[in-house]
Amino acid sequence: DSKTGTINLPETKVYSSKIQIEKYETGNENKKLPGAEFVLYKVKDSQKLYYKWNATDTKVEWVETKVNATPKTTDKDGAASFEGLADGPYYLEETKAPAGYNPLEKPQEIKVAGSDTLTITAKVANSTGDLLPSTGGMGTTLFYVIGGIFVLASVVLLITRKRMEKVEK
Repeated sequence: DSKTGTINLPETKVYSSKIQIEKYETGNENKKLPGAEFVLYKVKDSQKLYYKWNATDTKVEWVETKVNATPKTTDKDGAASFEGLADGPYYLEETKAPAGYNPLEKPQEIKVAGSDTLTITAKVANSTGDLLPSTGGMGTTLFYVIGGIFVLASVVLLITRKRMEKVEK
């Protein structure tokens, strides 16, 4: 039909910033590390929201649980990326370290500012070696409590014995 008209479409926001991960060995940026797995999250109203890529609609969704997040694994060049991001702070959490390397101890904060650059490179270093086992914990607390009880019982016994000696004299 040759009639013309106006169609009102819903407003669609398209975010095109991305975080490019560059995974390498600590002290040797030329040694790239494949096989590291990451999830990305942001904090909104004191709640972590995890990045989930919706391939059908080619868009990012934010989910409340890490198990529903879309993990990204570094390739042979130590690279992986999270795309479709708006401006703001994000946190990159390593969920699996490459074989023979230690995982990051805490998430790495990355700030996206699309007006400056559309790709933010997050350089992530990993150290080799075994993690030291944690020490202390509940086992040592139990020893402290039992030791404290013995010290207290000894003091009570000592005071009682001194009083008994005074009474007998």
